[in-house]
Amino acid sequence: MATKQTNRHPRTDWTADGTELHLVRPLVRTKNKPLYTSKDGVPYSRILRKDKSTGKYAWQYRRLTAGPDTTVNSKFNSGRKQRYLKMHDGYGNILVAHAVCLAWNGPRRVDANGHAYECHHLNGITTDNRACNLIWLSQAKHRKYDARQKQLQELLGDLLIYSREDFDRWHAMPEKEFQAMLKKYHRDPDFDQMEYEMTHHMEV
Repeated sequence: MATKQTNRHPRTDWTADGTELHLVRPLVRTKNKPLYTSKDGVPYSRILRKDKSTGKYAWQYRRLTAGPDTTVNSKFNSGRKQRYLKMHDGYGNILVAHAVCLAWNGPRRVDANGHAYECHHLNGITTDNRACNLIWLSQAKHRKYDARQKQLQELLGDLLIYSREDFDRWHAMPEKEFQAMLKKYHRDPDFDQMEYEMTHHMEV
């Protein structure tokens, strides 16, 4: 049954208003019900509806409301509580972040130790489920990135990350250099300069 349903629904499609949608895979994670997401992190269902005037059936996309929120203790961020959006309308077994990451960033990988990759929010806001804000990370990298993100958020408040390239540059900093930068800006909080160094320090 799962194979038939998978083949019946296109991987990429567009709504009537031109919004590009990607199919969440594998469908078994959504109880074999077709679930799509947009780049903005909005979930859609795909349903077969009958047109009353013509009597013909056609596929239509219906925007879903994500919820309810679920609050969990982060494994990586010193056990602090974080909010995540869950699916409902029969999709309660998947988080919206995981659905978007599966649809736009490909399947979840497994590391050499058999541990599944984690879905990481680049800007640290766990309810911001835009595709550009999500990335799959190994558990080791996720732990390291979350720790650094927490330190920067304590210093800067709302952390500003503009792209994955900036994100990669920031996390590529050696630990000594990263700690030196934190120490420097704790003494002299020139936020604009710090943001520049954080996002451009590897550019020649």
